[in-house]
Amino acid sequence: MPTRLPPRPPAPAPSAGQASRAAQPQPSSNDRRDAGIDGLRALAALSVFAFHIYLYGRQRPATEAWEEIPLRFSIGLILFFVISGFLLYGGFARAARQQRSTVDWRSYLKRRAARILPAYYVCLLVIYPVLSAIEPARGVRLPEAGDLWLFALMAQNFTLDTLLKLNPVIWTLQVELAFYALLPLLGLFAFRVARGRLAPQVWMAVGLIVFGTAWRAFTLAADLPQTWEKQLPTYLPYFAFGILAALFMDRRAARSAGDLPVRATALLVIAGLALVVGESWWRATASGSFQRDLLIVVQNNPAGIGFGLMAVAVAGGTGRWAGWARVRPLAWLGLISYGIYLWHLPVILYVKHVGLEGQGYLPLVAATLPVTVVLGAASWYLVERPLIDRAHGRRRRRAQSAPAAA
Repeated sequence: MPTRLPPRPPAPAPSAGQASRAAQPQPSSNDRRDAGIDGLRALAALSVFAFHIYLYGRQRPATEAWEEIPLRFSIGLILFFVISGFLLYGGFARAARQQRSTVDWRSYLKRRAARILPAYYVCLLVIYPVLSAIEPARGVRLPEAGDLWLFALMAQNFTLDTLLKLNPVIWTLQVELAFYALLPLLGLFAFRVARGRLAPQVWMAVGLIVFGTAWRAFTLAADLPQTWEKQLPTYLPYFAFGILAALFMDRRAARSAGDLPVRATALLVIAGLALVVGESWWRATASGSFQRDLLIVVQNNPAGIGFGLMAVAVAGGTGRWAGWARVRPLAWLGLISYGIYLWHLPVILYVKHVGLEGQGYLPLVAATLPVTVVLGAASWYLVERPLIDRAHGRRRRRAQSAPAAA
């Protein structure tokens, strides 16, 4: 028969100073982590935006190596994949380590669908008639009407008739959705095979990196169509770098290690930036067939490693080296970054056609960035957040907690 514990003595009344400090909201480690990752998301979205501004706004082809540096801003796409691996696998790693009895796969899939699909469909429904009205403007590539069903199924990467058409950036969403489908299998491996142990999960991530790198080399060596390259296997290494970063953070949480010291945070950020900038410079200045072939095999793996280090730094670090990513305006842009990513290229194409064709990319930035941010915010507040809250059951919990709070 269980014994009854003696009543706990009343806690001493807090002093005036303690009471005033307790009354002030203190950001939790999860809040700071989310803000830091949102800051990285903002950088990824702005990087891809800058790439497309340069690509569609430049007046002549680059003739010098330094003139091609803006083309390296496309690397923000890699950061998005690393962040997805980091955030999504972290929950599975934690559940596997704690050996929870069940994982609600249905709830997981519902939340992922709510996160990506509604805003995607809203964007397509709006931009198709808008871009149809200005076709054949430079940069506007619309599919045949009979192929639109592929976009409805998010299967536009499987045929050259739809790949990189309508809204060229959405090819990445098919890759992201494929990773969402793969992730439960990786979670089952962590839970059933690895049983929460670190080493098997690390080797699983390494296997993804090796497979993805080999796939990319194979598709290029065999001269396969671009539809083979624009698939999940090519980009598995970048998700895997995020998975490795998530495993590192989970083990620190298991040991109650707390935040990373300031010096370690600084080293991670500096090393990550060095890898990203170094790879970009290498690609801009590479010469000779050996270097070009090596870059094909290496892909963007150095940058992926660098982004993984930066994710660890801003999520679990301290000091200014982590705080820059948590600045409110930057974190807010990261919060609405999915909408920015969806809308920025159609906005660029439309604004350029109606009055800024041939004006260069600086005027194009000034005209399109505010519009893109407004549309991204509308997407978040009117479409994404309400449906995400509903998928997570947050509205129901808020309604149930209101009478108790009153």
